[in-house]
Amino acid sequence: MKVLLTSSMAAIIIGAGMLFVPAPATGQGVNPANAAQYNQVSKAANLYPTELVELFTSQGCSSCPPADKFIASLADSPSTLALSFNVTYWDYLGWKDRFGQKVFTKRQKQYARSLGIGNVYTPQMVVNGVAHSNRFTRKQIMSASLSDDRPMFELTPSGSVLRVSSANDADLSDCKLTLVAYKPGLQKTPVLRGENRRRTLENYNVVKGVYEINADTQYSLDRSEHEDGLAYVLLASDVRTAEIVSMTQMLP
Repeated sequence: MKVLLTSSMAAIIIGAGMLFVPAPATGQGVNPANAAQYNQVSKAANLYPTELVELFTSQGCSSCPPADKFIASLADSPSTLALSFNVTYWDYLGWKDRFGQKVFTKRQKQYARSLGIGNVYTPQMVVNGVAHSNRFTRKQIMSASLSDDRPMFELTPSGSVLRVSSANDADLSDCKLTLVAYKPGLQKTPVLRGENRRRTLENYNVVKGVYEINADTQYSLDRSEHEDGLAYVLLASDVRTAEIVSMTQMLP
């Protein structure tokens, strides 16, 4: 699969005011008369999330299941994208994480440098690239929304090509672009050894690949080796601070 970067494109066919309307709080109903508009807003929020939560977790870590559960609980917020990055440095404890990749450990270490912390740890949640903790509340996450005037991108599939386009002539000079592939939903794993032995763990939105994109070149990604049903999200981050400034995803 090829990823093509283009500098501009036609405006998104959704009113700008609709892109950033928050979904109703949990337990708040939707007026049937407004259901169609709400569905459009929810779809837009899913494609252009405003809060990113990256959970660095491990199936070999006994402290991680509560954080895994919390990440899954965010599924009802269309504006929030929660991703599970399974790291590898606890594999020696007796259970090799079946989703673990060294590139995810590398990403966590990069955050450690940009956040000014000495060591990596699990579970660690990083919100929009600038705040980290082993525990956040929903309220804290929902208050971390991206700016309404952020640069906007679109991911458009065309056969074997995935086009990455700027929707508002965004300046990419200060941005780092990263494409993340993940499996939407819950993945269950019976753990036979290690600190979580005899438990069935659930990981939500498990990341399967991270690909850096050079905005000045054509980027090629061969999807033929990927499993079916993956979603892709383009993350634009500040090259100096690692702060996430924009997100666009393509759902399966």
